[in-house]
Amino acid sequence: MTDRNVKRTLHMILFLFPSILMAQSKFDTVSFEILRNDKAIGQLSATRTENGDKVAYEVGGSIDKGLLLINTIKYELYVEYRYNKLYKSDLKIFVNNRLYKDVEIISNGNTYITTTKGGRKKELKEPITFSSVQLLFRAPEGVTKTFTEAKLKYRTIFPDSKDRNTYGIGESAKRIGYYYRYKQGRLVSIHINDIIDFHLVQK
Repeated sequence: MTDRNVKRTLHMILFLFPSILMAQSKFDTVSFEILRNDKAIGQLSATRTENGDKVAYEVGGSIDKGLLLINTIKYELYVEYRYNKLYKSDLKIFVNNRLYKDVEIISNGNTYITTTKGGRKKELKEPITFSSVQLLFRAPEGVTKTFTEAKLKYRTIFPDSKDRNTYGIGESAKRIGYYYRYKQGRLVSIHINDIIDFHLVQK
């Protein structure tokens, strides 16, 4: 084989390689507009990539319209599951271009090691099989609790008694802070009922 043919063959392989990876992986993307008082103040998007026994989630969002003393908020989250269990999570939140929250979770065999801003470490012993990032991609049918990557705590999932497509997330039935609404299994909106009310609406 001549050098010219070798180069042509390598070019073909390099060209096909990304296509091979895409054929082996499954992608899903969702995008939301963040509203306050019916006015757009930001956006959030998330991607789910499934490749064999590994599932990766990447979430990015920002608010840039100003809230009280906050001018900008930037949100970055990477979560990876392996064999249906959380393997690692890395969350960063920037407020006014300064790092506000930094939370990392990494599997350590049968336990997890969490590291928060300032280097504080903690061990979690319970296996994590469902966390909040997954709510962006499917309704939590049959799931009773979700682990929050930001607060490192479990929250109970409350199916709405009047609307089977809506689920509340909170510490108790009287303290529900999030409402997720689905249509045919796909998330269409989130209502965040906190100090300041937000709505996330699917684009």
